[in-house]
Amino acid sequence: LHHVQDKLRTAGFSVPQVPLTWVKTRAAGRSMSPERTLGALTQIAIYCYKGTPELATKGRGSIFAHPIVRTDRIHPAQMPETLILELLNTFSSPGDLVLDTFAGSMSVLRGCFIAQRRYIGCEKSEVHYNAGVTYTWEWAKND
Repeated sequence: LHHVQDKLRTAGFSVPQVPLTWVKTRAAGRSMSPERTLGALTQIAIYCYKGTPELATKGRGSIFAHPIVRTDRIHPAQMPETLILELLNTFSSPGDLVLDTFAGSMSVLRGCFIAQRRYIGCEKSEVHYNAGVTYTWEWAKND
């Protein structure tokens, strides 16, 4: 965590010490490998910015509680649309550029489209990339 924050600071970004935390409501906390790892009821995200962060301006805390995605789930760490839209509306304005370095399900891309943000995403898993693109293509055709 600190290594990534240091790299972002070196690149000229401001990086708060406290990451954002998504509290997964209605989650069972199960692990995909219970013999080796505990289940996670939270997920953290590092955020960085240039200029004045909206979080400080709005006086918002760093905890975001939203239910997990149960239907149309295409990635194990997929965030719900309600969480993505809250984050986008807290940290950016229409027309801003959003970078998602773990774009797996492409849900942030879809949120950016809804919230009128520009978007760049990266995903190293070809399987998740293909699933995200296929789902997003169908989503775009239906909406």
